[in-house]
Amino acid sequence: MGRVARLASLGGRGAASIADQASSAAIGFLCSVFIGRYLGAEALGLYAITSVCVLLVSASQASIVLEPMSVFGAKKPAREMSRYYGFLLGFQSAAVGVFTLVLGLGALAAYAGGLIARPLFLAIAAAAVYANFICFQYFLRRHFYIEQQQYMATIQSAAYLALVTCGFLGLWWLGGASVVRVYFLLSLCSIAVCLVQCHLLAKKVRRPTLGAAKAYAADHWSFGRWVLLGVPLGLMNYYGYFFIVGSLLSTESAGYLKAVDVLVAPFNQIAIGLSLMLLPMAARNIDRMPLSAQRRLAARITLPVLSLAVAYAACVFFAGEHALHLLFPGRMTEAASIIAIMAFLPIFQALPMPAGIILSALQRPYLRFLSYGLSVFGGLAISIPLILSHGLLGAAVGMLTSQILFVIGQWTCLFWLWRRMNTHRGETAPAQNLGEAPPAPPIQAGPVAAIRP
Repeated sequence: MGRVARLASLGGRGAASIADQASSAAIGFLCSVFIGRYLGAEALGLYAITSVCVLLVSASQASIVLEPMSVFGAKKPAREMSRYYGFLLGFQSAAVGVFTLVLGLGALAAYAGGLIARPLFLAIAAAAVYANFICFQYFLRRHFYIEQQQYMATIQSAAYLALVTCGFLGLWWLGGASVVRVYFLLSLCSIAVCLVQCHLLAKKVRRPTLGAAKAYAADHWSFGRWVLLGVPLGLMNYYGYFFIVGSLLSTESAGYLKAVDVLVAPFNQIAIGLSLMLLPMAARNIDRMPLSAQRRLAARITLPVLSLAVAYAACVFFAGEHALHLLFPGRMTEAASIIAIMAFLPIFQALPMPAGIILSALQRPYLRFLSYGLSVFGGLAISIPLILSHGLLGAAVGMLTSQILFVIGQWTCLFWLWRRMNTHRGETAPAQNLGEAPPAPPIQAGPVAAIRP
């Protein structure tokens, strides 16, 4: 009975994680459909390009705040969490502030130098303001995952979705919508959600001592510097193609690519939701897992996620063109030609996830950086000639190629690490010997430690 109860609890938290990310995906979906349907392909391309700027900020925040928080926060005793949250609150506010300031100043310099047009500059400025608020939302939601209260994160994201939906109805009713006004609407809705949720976090926060804050900062930087280095590569691996297509072809072509991305992007959010739930759970137990248990864990994660990805990809492959016409009637017909290729993306977004979770739990983010390097540079070497020769079709093939290379890189790194750990069983991780990354916890003998809810 105890095992059944644990599985039911795990399933409930998994459903809540998926619902949380589904709400986030729905917001991106609504934005893309609203802009593409009522403002056209060029405006959708502008949104696609500026949304990459928001992703750049949020990915940078995740690298040095949220992902280390999932790994280290899961291992901290309850009595220490209030001071840890106090450190994180100040750390993430300062980090995101710096990231958005750099983004805004960079856009201003590009506009002053004549590199970008006024509409793009205004949209980037609005996106930078919005990034501050959405990143604070991400921080609030992540702390619920640390405490295994995914349902609270789901409530927050569902409330945000409801506010944004009402806001879009208002924009549609009043008219005069633009990409800048969409970001203004998203910022207002995000502020409202953050104000309501802040009181929950405020009860848990205490100011850390200077020594504790320095120790926390050292841990986050030791782990997050490799993830931060991989942020540009990670974005270029997928979202960078909107920039490339916009530069080499046209903003309108980037809009067509974004239109098909609307169909496949929700699965990526589902995978992220599962990853957010599984990473803290894996980090809690991985120090006690022998290699055989780690391999079984990878298999247990891979099979259900891959099955879900195949089902999702089949839906996009067979029904994607019809869905595109329903969402963007008469506006995105040129995008239909790449649906059959883009439909395979969910499969290759699911495959690297288990390896990424285990590499992060083992505190080996530098190996993920190497995987991104392989996928980006290898992908670009293939993609740019394809885009120049085959246009939008070449961009779709290039995106898929980059994802395939990332899968190969992730699993190659994990198998290499397992082999090294098996050779040096009972010793410090080999990365320390090679001088490539921070030390990892020792491998201890003992019974198989399964992930427990």
